[in-house]
Amino acid sequence: MKATVRQCLFQINRTFYERFAGAFAATRYGAQPGWQRIIPYFPDPCQVLDVGCGNGRFAHFLDQRLKQVSYTGLDGSSRLLDIARVNAGDLQHVDPTFRQIDLGHEGWQTPFRGQYHVVVALAVLHHIPDTAWRRRFLQAAAACLRQSGVLIL
Repeated sequence: MKATVRQCLFQINRTFYERFAGAFAATRYGAQPGWQRIIPYFPDPCQVLDVGCGNGRFAHFLDQRLKQVSYTGLDGSSRLLDIARVNAGDLQHVDPTFRQIDLGHEGWQTPFRGQYHVVVALAVLHHIPDTAWRRRFLQAAAACLRQSGVLIL
């Protein structure tokens, strides 16, 4: 895929989530049915990187199931991250940090290398155009793991 086409597709995603963040977040609440199956992969305590965290609902899921989580949520949408920060106000077992990143830029993973027991990207791959760029994303996400860490897609 041409780089110009790939960047155009990334921009369409950026624009959508900035424009419709509130409406999108309002439809995303509660746990997905499959999330319970991944809990055994989370040590307690643990460090978790949630790539594409959206409104932060996965942090709430972890808060109800684990006792001590250092959680970093990454998303490209500043508006979704604002919602996530507000929603995180009632977390008891999860210590959240939220940061804006752009998966359309190489090197997004650099500040996070080797730090996390678990990296989750639960609804991300379909937003990444181009097979080669998806491969880069998977390698970048895996680079954020500690030794023996787990990448969950």
